[in-house]
Amino acid sequence: MLFRSGFSRVVPRPVGGWRSNVSSTSLGTVIRWNRTRAGALASDFPIFLVAPRKAGRFGLPVVQHCGSASLHWTQKGYQPEYPLPYLRVR
Repeated sequence: MLFRSGFSRVVPRPVGGWRSNVSSTSLGTVIRWNRTRAGALASDFPIFLVAPRKAGRFGLPVVQHCGSASLHWTQKGYQPEYPLPYLRVR
């Protein structure tokens, strides 16, 4: 998951059976989760962060890897198959 500039202190919370890694790139902060235990399923990956001061809707691109397949949750528009997740800051 990519958090572009404006987000700070991006910290993933523990999820049983998963390991997280945070890195900085020229595009922003990236969080990666890797399964560490066979059969570990997760539908929620909680994150602590400090949101930008400016109100708005921020897209958070996600690339999901499962074996050799990848899903890019980056699509915009009307009813996309893999919609870009958004975070609304008020």
